[in-house]
Amino acid sequence: MSNFTVRKAKKEDMVHIMKKIIELAAFEGYPEGPKITASDLERDGFESDCPYFFCIVVEQDETNKIVGYALGNYAYSSWTGRAMYLEDFYVDPELRGLRLGHKLFKEMCKMARDTGCHRIDWHCLVDNNLATKFYESHGAFDVCKAESRTCYRITNDEILNIANL
Repeated sequence: MSNFTVRKAKKEDMVHIMKKIIELAAFEGYPEGPKITASDLERDGFESDCPYFFCIVVEQDETNKIVGYALGNYAYSSWTGRAMYLEDFYVDPELRGLRLGHKLFKEMCKMARDTGCHRIDWHCLVDNNLATKFYESHGAFDVCKAESRTCYRITNDEILNIANL
């Protein structure tokens, strides 16, 4: 069996991360969803004085192939203070069941602990039962159900319309 290492992503990993982002989008049924490029990831995560995201990867030791990743950013909660938002969490489908997701999730929780974050938030597709089971096995709960909340978003067109009023 292969050995795997979980580590912080490097700038040169972003080409591979972009491929994984596209794989995740296709898995979720949105193959045309991602609008960014590997260059955007390099710029925003590694060429900025204040990086816009963090990324950790699971790498297969023998091949140095990235087989999973978690990408997120730091946030702030008026209730708990420092927080993290997890944008993507993905392990190659053929390697699921090897506890690589657990290793990746554990490393993310260590990052949260080490940076003083008191919570991690994320979204999950309602019909992704495998992910729901995984997250709940790690103590996660559905905020929409538990706190009677819903989730909203505005995109660039609305942002520009409102900003230009």
